[in-house]
Amino acid sequence: MTEQAQLESVLTLLADGKPHLLPPMSAQQRAEVLQQLKVWGLTVERLEDQIYQLSEPLNLLDQSAINRTLAYGTALVLRSVDSTNEFLLQHKTLPSGTICTAEMQTAGRGRRGRQWHSPFAQNLYFSLLWHFRQSAERLQALSLVVGICLADTLSELGVANISIKWPNDIYLDGRKLGGILIESRAFAAQKQELVIGIGLNLSMRQADGVAIEQAWANLNESAVRIERNQLVATLANNLQHVLLQVEQHGVAPYLQRWRQYDHFYQKPIKLLLPESELHGIGQGIDSDSGELLLQTADGQLQRFHIGEISVRPLPAQT
Repeated sequence: MTEQAQLESVLTLLADGKPHLLPPMSAQQRAEVLQQLKVWGLTVERLEDQIYQLSEPLNLLDQSAINRTLAYGTALVLRSVDSTNEFLLQHKTLPSGTICTAEMQTAGRGRRGRQWHSPFAQNLYFSLLWHFRQSAERLQALSLVVGICLADTLSELGVANISIKWPNDIYLDGRKLGGILIESRAFAAQKQELVIGIGLNLSMRQADGVAIEQAWANLNESAVRIERNQLVATLANNLQHVLLQVEQHGVAPYLQRWRQYDHFYQKPIKLLLPESELHGIGQGIDSDSGELLLQTADGQLQRFHIGEISVRPLPAQT
């Protein structure tokens, strides 16, 4: 049995969180397997000779189970990867519709190159490769469409109090649940190769989230329990359907529904721009372009295609 096969065997065996006798292997092989589990951030307790137990059970991703429920494309499940987005960008020959998901990322990234915290088997790290038959101009508001699709998917699965922060963050009960990162490159006239990345907190421990600079939430705080493989397959099926619709009808039919999930509609916000910041009242988005609409103190309605809504408290009004 190869080293990787031994690692998979032990991980699968211990995933239920119960005590288990490890399969036969040399002392050195056992030490290497246990060390790799430690590198992944897992705590393995030795109860007695060759009997071990994980400190908590794991809901591992199952490539076969996901693929059985996909309507289109193929899912690849990795235990560890630098970034699911980067994996798809580097493997250029994979067909459109390929999904990559992983138990952990060692170099996960969010918008503007920020680190995306990615501990083992606690969250969802999901990327979809798609050959989009439209020009780059049609992609400007696509992250908003993906956000609406993600919010719809969570609502379909029974999660309440889901909202979206323009342009690409998903909220649960007013706290950040996840985010979206879309990367693209042209590969033919009127065609774009897209990688759509989605990260969701599912059951991240408080100790693993200390570096996150804003209030955050876990999906398991909601009243429903969603199995990770079900979430991957449902999201993939819904997202692929939405992308096909956007190719045929554009983004406007989806953007018209933005207000349903807009977390900052008619609320005071601070918009961070590259060289300045602006205060005002959120008035939704332009349903054709996806631009943020901000009503400033002088009553003007301004439009922005770049910027970031600050989640820090606004200064007191005098």
